[in-house]
Amino acid sequence: MIMKFTKKLHKDQKGLTLIELLAVIVILGIIAAIAIPSVNSIIKNSEAKAQIENAKLLISTARMAVADRTFEQVGRDSSDQGFVNFPSGTEPAEAGSDWVRTVRQVTIEELKERGYLDANLIDPQTREAYDESGSFVTIVMDEKKGAPGDYAVQWHYLITLKPNAQGADPYYNFVLEADLANPQNP
Repeated sequence: MIMKFTKKLHKDQKGLTLIELLAVIVILGIIAAIAIPSVNSIIKNSEAKAQIENAKLLISTARMAVADRTFEQVGRDSSDQGFVNFPSGTEPAEAGSDWVRTVRQVTIEELKERGYLDANLIDPQTREAYDESGSFVTIVMDEKKGAPGDYAVQWHYLITLKPNAQGADPYYNFVLEADLANPQNP
């Protein structure tokens, strides 16, 4: 008898009750409230990591150009506007030291022209190419010229990475390669 009653009860039921429907909607809302911020956080973290990798790629590309001696002779020419030669004793060398600093900025545009980059680097946040003339690697060469056998060279690479938007602030502004992983920078 109970079996007949339950069969008859289920036979007339064709959908969900309002309470059941509301319960499903509430459960889906709770799941969405938890999942959406998590997904947004994952996306932002991956964009920040992509920015860091793009910056490291540019520094690596500039380092290759230096290793190929692409910019070596240009740096020795004082008439080149792209280089600044600091006299001995200026920052960061101490007064009276034998260190001489040479600084060169290499833009994305210049690296592409010389064949070190063959495609546009895409900004993961804007999905457009970076500002090719406003994004550059600053190559700093510190030379110590002393007595014979007392010669040393130190290289430093700093990145400035700027989005291709009018008046936008750079993602990185003269950041050393070692400091790229610092979460305060992106």
